[in-house]
Amino acid sequence: GSSMDSVKLCASTGIAASHAGCGGTGDTGLGGSTTQIGPGATLEQAETVFDELETSVLGIQLADGATSYANLPAGPFSFQGIISGGPGADGTGDFTHYADLNLSTDFNTVTGSVTNFTTNVGNFNNPAGSITVSGVVTNAGVATIEFSGSGSLVGAGVVADYSISTTDGTFLGSNGSAIEGGQESEFVWTAGRVGTEYSNGDWYAKLP
Repeated sequence: GSSMDSVKLCASTGIAASHAGCGGTGDTGLGGSTTQIGPGATLEQAETVFDELETSVLGIQLADGATSYANLPAGPFSFQGIISGGPGADGTGDFTHYADLNLSTDFNTVTGSVTNFTTNVGNFNNPAGSITVSGVVTNAGVATIEFSGSGSLVGAGVVADYSISTTDGTFLGSNGSAIEGGQESEFVWTAGRVGTEYSNGDWYAKLP
């Protein structure tokens, strides 16, 4: 609807605002962190926190660009992020979802989890389930990352086998303090719905 459009408009103009000193470091958002959705959030709440994270990460990209692989610090580090997917999140697919993303990396291997899903699918608004992901960081001149994972998500009579792939991302900033990337998520319904649905989009993460 039109309200969602206006939120997106604010997000796209927020980059300049964050450089003017109103980057939102003082507000805690949901779950005590500007980059975490937390359990039980509505789609609107998740979108708000995601937009704050997106604005912050794109500000780092604007200021410092992509991270040279040679400039990565000695890890390991834990990044907090959010995955978005679907038409309501400026992505593509059959429905909209957001989820918390935690990634730990020594800048060689990657481990992490996707949790706290929120969607606009009835009886699947906040499905339970924690998805374990693993991947690698590679030297493409700039530092890049990819990871994948799968698992079960259980709603109120609606259950899906979830998998995430094609999560190519790029580290940003002089020392890799943030990451931006794209993702493809597949939901194979095993109860309550039929077939396979997709919710593809963007993800962002940064050091807390």
